[in-house]
Amino acid sequence: MPRYAYVAQTNTGRTIKGVLEAPNEREARAVLARRGLISRSITPALTLLPPRPPNKRALAAFAIQLGSMLAGSVPLQDALEALAPSFRGELREAIYDLTAAVRSGTPLSQAMERRKRIFGDLLVGLAAAGEASGNQAEFLKSAGQYLKWAHITASKIRSALAYPAFTLAIALLVAYGLMVYIVPQFGEMLRETGTTLPLLTVIMLTLSDLASRYALVVLILLGVGLYFFNRWRLGPGKPTFDAAVLKLPLVGHLLQAQILAQLARLWALMDRSQIELLKVLEKLEGAVGNHVYQVALRDIRESVRQGTAIDDAFLRYEELFTPMLIAYIKTGATSSRLHDNLSSAAEFYEEDLNSGVETLRSSLEPVLLVFIGGIVLVILLSVLLPYFRLAMALT
Repeated sequence: MPRYAYVAQTNTGRTIKGVLEAPNEREARAVLARRGLISRSITPALTLLPPRPPNKRALAAFAIQLGSMLAGSVPLQDALEALAPSFRGELREAIYDLTAAVRSGTPLSQAMERRKRIFGDLLVGLAAAGEASGNQAEFLKSAGQYLKWAHITASKIRSALAYPAFTLAIALLVAYGLMVYIVPQFGEMLRETGTTLPLLTVIMLTLSDLASRYALVVLILLGVGLYFFNRWRLGPGKPTFDAAVLKLPLVGHLLQAQILAQLARLWALMDRSQIELLKVLEKLEGAVGNHVYQVALRDIRESVRQGTAIDDAFLRYEELFTPMLIAYIKTGATSSRLHDNLSSAAEFYEEDLNSGVETLRSSLEPVLLVFIGGIVLVILLSVLLPYFRLAMALT
């Protein structure tokens, strides 16, 4: 559907800019009118990349603020109208659409369902559960707290992996600089002496020549390779890649702790919301990004549908879900305190995740130092070895 960039004003005179989807310009103006906005200009939007959905942090802020306003007896339509200008991009457009739908009498969960790509299954499902229970404010705040936790947890893993990646990138840049600018100068000086160069020096001078001549080609090939690898990783290669990552030392344990903490916390939230078990398992399958766990949860859901006890269904995948989590599930299911047990399990795996992040950092630091030192040492030896030989010949 075409996208239009607009400039509009609110009833209070505030100017708002954004991008919306509409079949044509006339319909775009009608959309703005339904939102209660006065259109000033509408032009076709020039976008090279498809719009990205909002991150969990923005969704969490929206859910928590909306829940707090509803708890404070602010009418839903007024709360949405007040919140919309605080956000950016597609989330703001989606909130404006929610405002227009609620104004016309549509329940919030149904309005969210129309923009599920933006709000996600969890927020839509808990909004519906909140409407059914009559305590929508509490349900929205709970969803927001979970999304906030999920964002923080994912950020911890990204930061743990970003440090070694950044350090490695800097080391490679330093090595490239030495190879392109320093090694060639020593190479010219060594050739003028007419001495026979060691094999290591010959290899390093050859690599230096290749690096200076074909650096652009190598970068292009590297970029193309990363692009196709990413497509493979997210497409046909996802089952293979996800299974391989789980088997990596340190990283695999870290990822498992993150997945189990996410699963336990989300399940506890939905159980407290009295969502049907099969629906819970379906939403867990959608929330867990790893293909191995998605297949396991799909099989567990099918087993439960056929009458298997929930803990027996999980026992078939004991290695993935760990005996401790399965024990929490079993005792919680028999005592009708499943959400309390799952919350305790989530806390345990969160602590395991935090300690795993620190272990990963402390383990990778010496490895990176040795690796970087090894690269610099090899380059320096390739340059200095001929001079040592020349000095020994002169003495």
